[in-house]
Amino acid sequence: MGVWALTKFCNDNDSAGVPVNLSQLSREQVAAGEPGLTLIVDGIGFFHTLFEQACPGWEWMLGGNYPALASSLEQYVSRLRLGGVELVITLDPAHGTEEDDKKEGELLRRFQQRCATIGGAMELLHSGTQLHMEGVAQKHKIDWQMPQLSTKQAVRTLRNLGVQMITCDQEADALLVSILNNTPGAYAVAGQDSDFFVMNGLRYLPLEFLKVEGRGDAVEVTGKLFTAETVAAALQLPIARLFELAWLVGNDHSSDLLDQYKVAAALNIATVSTKTKGNRSLPKEVATFLSQLPDDTPLSLEPRLLALDTAQQLSRSLEECRVFYSGTLVER
Repeated sequence: MGVWALTKFCNDNDSAGVPVNLSQLSREQVAAGEPGLTLIVDGIGFFHTLFEQACPGWEWMLGGNYPALASSLEQYVSRLRLGGVELVITLDPAHGTEEDDKKEGELLRRFQQRCATIGGAMELLHSGTQLHMEGVAQKHKIDWQMPQLSTKQAVRTLRNLGVQMITCDQEADALLVSILNNTPGAYAVAGQDSDFFVMNGLRYLPLEFLKVEGRGDAVEVTGKLFTAETVAAALQLPIARLFELAWLVGNDHSSDLLDQYKVAAALNIATVSTKTKGNRSLPKEVATFLSQLPDDTPLSLEPRLLALDTAQQLSRSLEECRVFYSGTLVER
């Protein structure tokens, strides 16, 4: 799920990111005798974004238009290369590999959600609403889903194109900083995961800002670059407190705990009501709360919550969050 509401905050605040011309940067790297510019890409987010554009209708319900998916991927990679940009695709262990599954619980949750979505869509099909699918889908909030074999199709197409792919031995997020720092010519990570706004040592290019424009061989690739430093500055928050903000707003480490123990209320942080996430604190509200703490004083949960064992559980979760966003590799 990433960090709740942080993408909207960064999109709404121009100072959170910096426009960049990737083609120009690549030319400068080559002129200096270095490799051309490479983007490290979060594979599943990339496939989802590209394939939804290529196959936006209801073909996904019927299995997917795989030739269209392959063609869109070939064209996109070719145009990026014309603009001087190469890709390295990273995949979690469960995608494109037979490695042991390191995130069974999260994958089970996603699978169950996917089954529910497809089941609901098929019920609509059988109820005679085929001619009104788009309107019905919007009314019933049926989200677009990647066709079942999309990742396999993408992996095959990318191999044929000679694109390097890295299948990680744990969730790819935890390894991206290391991959970025050890890949010649690597400039930033491209994806659609709001965790990347907070990740220490990571330069992040959201896919929604990545533009490939021009005709023929005259192609320019541009984007908007975010780092933990620029995001912290936009929030008017010390960078060392970003992981605390991510935890208090709600992420994979804390979301269930925030609801169960009413953490925002215990800390007296303002919340807003959401349709799917319960009561949540917006990033700016959390930043205001954290900025009132002394710079050298970490967020302390014990005095704020009545049960000591509850505070200790929350503190362990907060520490896991700190390690995750530090870019430190997890020992397995």
